[in-house]
Amino acid sequence: MARRGCWRTAFEVNKVLLSLDPVQDPYGALLTLDFHALKSKQYEYVCQFVDGWTWSSVELPNLAYSRALAGFMREGGAGKRGSAQKQGRQDADRRSSASSTDLLVEAILTFPTVVPPLISKANIDVDPVVLTHPYFQDEHIPDSSELTHMQLVVQLFVERHSSLYRTPETGRWLQEGLVLALERIALMESTGLDDATTGRYQDAKRRLCTYVIPENISRHVLVADMESMKAGLPEQIRSAESFAFDPLPPKDSINVYDEFLGMGPAADRIPGGFVDIDGEMVDLEELQQGGEGYIARLIDRLRRNLGIAGEEGVIVDPGTSEDESDQGDDVPE
Repeated sequence: MARRGCWRTAFEVNKVLLSLDPVQDPYGALLTLDFHALKSKQYEYVCQFVDGWTWSSVELPNLAYSRALAGFMREGGAGKRGSAQKQGRQDADRRSSASSTDLLVEAILTFPTVVPPLISKANIDVDPVVLTHPYFQDEHIPDSSELTHMQLVVQLFVERHSSLYRTPETGRWLQEGLVLALERIALMESTGLDDATTGRYQDAKRRLCTYVIPENISRHVLVADMESMKAGLPEQIRSAESFAFDPLPPKDSINVYDEFLGMGPAADRIPGGFVDIDGEMVDLEELQQGGEGYIARLIDRLRRNLGIAGEEGVIVDPGTSEDESDQGDDVPE
């Protein structure tokens, strides 16, 4: 839907997907909900959602930055700033967007490693010296083949959301927030005091700078079909069993077809063995010779499940009556 530009439809489907399990969020719907809402111009929804989200304590860079961007768009930032030609009008617009700029500064201080890749991806003109500030540098863990949890969610955000920051008005707003964030950082360095925002950053860095990637984030990467990020997933995730219809099935999943495929509990106890539908071990020699007895038991079980009465081992066509069966040989020439 998103590839066809049906943003509002994608947004509504995203909401339904999240509502199915808002606590576990097995497909990482939180990573795309804000993007689809912004593309469908649901700015009020983004602000209310991020402020009122209580189902889980997860902190994600896309929610922090999108709340600020939604506030900027809600204030009419793009329209007003695009038409502002005089300095007085620009100053008035800057004052009107103070709230969204404050939110942007908070997002930058909480997730500073977003800044360099976002600036680069969105083609925003910023002094390169600014991006070399130690506060914006990624936490290096000695393993270049895999991505940390923080690196993964940051790259997901940048790859998906960078197009939203490519307008001149949004670029100037981002530059303004970056300057204010640097002023806050300089103040903290000179006083030696940290505020609540940098405290959240330190907490997020401790929790997310790990190679332990949650299952729902890994599943989201597989569904999103981002090849560059698939290579950064842990080896056990890349080599795990996965299907197009069920990417990365959970370890406690229940497959309703296992009963008929012979994947019962006894199969785990005997190497190479599997059980039939009644929990009894299957005679492998019988299967190699055609497995007629096993197939007959399977059909009998299916008939019982469908409520079709009949003698065991006798196949009855549920759509044919006894009279029709008896007359089957009396076919006129």
